[in-house]
Amino acid sequence: MFTHTFMSISQCISWVQPVRRPSVVLLPFLITVVGLGCSDSTSPTRHSGVAHVRIINALFQGNDPHTAVPQPIDYLIDSATTGAGVADLAAYAITTGDSANGYRTLDQGVHSYVARVSGAVAGTTGESSVYTTSTNLPYLPKQYLTGNTYYTIVVAGIIPATGDIGDNSVPFVLLADDPFPGPVYAAVIQARFRLINAAPYTDSVGMGQDVQLYLTSGSAAPSDLTRLVPLGAASYQDASSYFNVDPGTYWLTLTAGGTVVAQQSVTLGAGEVRSLILQSTMAGAPSTANHIVTNLLDHQYTM
Repeated sequence: MFTHTFMSISQCISWVQPVRRPSVVLLPFLITVVGLGCSDSTSPTRHSGVAHVRIINALFQGNDPHTAVPQPIDYLIDSATTGAGVADLAAYAITTGDSANGYRTLDQGVHSYVARVSGAVAGTTGESSVYTTSTNLPYLPKQYLTGNTYYTIVVAGIIPATGDIGDNSVPFVLLADDPFPGPVYAAVIQARFRLINAAPYTDSVGMGQDVQLYLTSGSAAPSDLTRLVPLGAASYQDASSYFNVDPGTYWLTLTAGGTVVAQQSVTLGAGEVRSLILQSTMAGAPSTANHIVTNLLDHQYTM
């Protein structure tokens, strides 16, 4: 059990500006730490010091969603594209960082976040921020990040080529990653993974929709999905729960509204923690032709 030194409630409130409806998903084991974690510098090392964040770019731009195109972005953390922030993150790309899994480091504490179209001319749509208020004005989300914890930011949605960006067209989405390996079953450590749905064109007009996940043994696609029960689902701009499975090679099939949008072989090693990231690559009706899945080995703690 960890002990913490906390500031007073009034001190915490004075630190954090109210944030208008960010889409922040925190796993149960982190809720206590983050919800109460306005801790001072005397907190134990286990929950102090350095946090880790990676960024998924799934932004499209165009006045007609049928012809919108994926856009590179600048992502500013604390008003900077250096450090944990990034300049010119390519379309449907994921940050590179301090390891192959894309995380970049920053101090624990409250941070601000801006996503904007890379290279946009001053005064044009998406030049200041894609995060907007109910009056279609840019706003600055702020969120406390806990030290020694790993997060994934998802920038997913469609913005117009000209004019205002509608309220919450691209919500601020911060997912807390679970770095712990799966349980031991029959003397084997289970593999552990989740699906992140960052794909606007699982719906033909770019509104996204739930994605069903099927995982079948072997390295060939199943002949008939109607006989199978999905392992789970991931909502658009969100992630599924984590699944624990026997280590091995599987065939991954993702469907949206009954349409297959991605299929590929995945290998899940004993004790590994992975994120499977679904992204759209172009506008159009959902299919395997306009989606990719990136299989990332996440940071994980050993038990």
